[in-house]
Amino acid sequence: MSDAPAPPVPPAPDDGAAIAYDKVAQAAALIVQDAADYQRNALALCTAAQGKALALMLQNPSQIEQLGIAYVMAMMGSAAASTTAALISEQAAAMLRNFPRE
Repeated sequence: MSDAPAPPVPPAPDDGAAIAYDKVAQAAALIVQDAADYQRNALALCTAAQGKALALMLQNPSQIEQLGIAYVMAMMGSAAASTTAALISEQAAAMLRNFPRE
């Protein structure tokens, strides 16, 4: 008998698919995490804009109409951020569900 190491065992055919699926799952998780970060940042900006517009409305009642537009636009930004994050998350889930067919 020799002390030579045993030859490496080639991976089974399914090992490659499992590794690929794992990488796709990690990518999908990062996509969802980035979407959540985007939503959090957008909501913080929109909330700050809403607060500033409301404070200015209280200080300057004569400008309520102009400031109301800014307030409503900030509210729409909040809704858009939530919708965008949801769509991104749905696409990440679809990517994972349909792997490796896409």
